Amino acid sequence: MFPIISTLHLHLSLATVNFSGKLNNTIDKSGTGVFVEPNLTFKVGFKQFKFFTQFGFSYKVNSSGYNFDYQAGMFSIGAQVTIARKRERNFLK
Repeated sequence: MFPIISTLHLHLSLATVNFSGKLNNTIDKSGTGVFVEPNLTFKVGFKQFKFFTQFGFSYKVNSSGYNFDYQAGMFSIGAQVTIARKRERNFLK
């Protein structure tokens, strides 16, 4: 049977944008956005090899002068491989 591991993560992200130039008839745009990003990760497999999937959301928690165009939802899948190392022997015995 495959062991299933699930974890809940909470990330706090800070995004800063400084733009000089012509953008939507405005010369300069800048702003800082603070985002809270909770996500849920599921892993299934063995000790050395696992498949995973991750679901998450991004919530902007502040208002700045810059209108951030961001995706509120997130989904990813992948594989994780652990490269084993040889165990060091205790030569003091």
